Amino acid sequence: MNLQVSDFFGESASGVAQWAVKHLVEPSSNEFHYGWLLYRLPDNDWVTLESRFPRGLQVGRLSWHKRERLHFYRLNIPDHMRKNAAWGAVEYGPSWYDTKLVLRFCGCAFCVFLSMLRKFRFRKFRVNDFDYIKDSNPICTEVIVTGCRSVGFDIIPAGTAPIPNAFEIARLEGKFFQVFPRY
Repeated sequence: MNLQVSDFFGESASGVAQWAVKHLVEPSSNEFHYGWLLYRLPDNDWVTLESRFPRGLQVGRLSWHKRERLHFYRLNIPDHMRKNAAWGAVEYGPSWYDTKLVLRFCGCAFCVFLSMLRKFRFRKFRVNDFDYIKDSNPICTEVIVTGCRSVGFDIIPAGTAPIPNAFEIARLEGKFFQVFPRY
């Protein structure tokens, strides 16, 4: 496996979260959590940068994740830009997890569902059904988006809700590619 600085990982969801990203939103996604690889340690583990509930932005180790649930990705941009992308995410500094944003997404989903119920026309949710306003606290996907934007690369369009399904759209558009299916 040839992982490099500023590759990022997606971690498969489990339980209700897995069912939701696969069956309620289109296009479906297998991942629910994302994080950057910052650098390799002498013991061949990786230092990660990610935002996790409830603590928010934190530095961790890749070995803390369940290996069979990880997929690794590389941005489809020049190396000199890509290698600095992960470090752009430190813009947030110490911050808590953005629970309000997650609740806002749930509220948007509920409103869209009520609209569908009123019209008797049901469909899967779409990425543009979710309102997005950036604030000072990140969720895991915002950490990836901020790192990419720090080097001038929009992995997802500005104003698009950074939900896992938006990353699936970006992957399908060729903005990043899978490096290795498992750690």
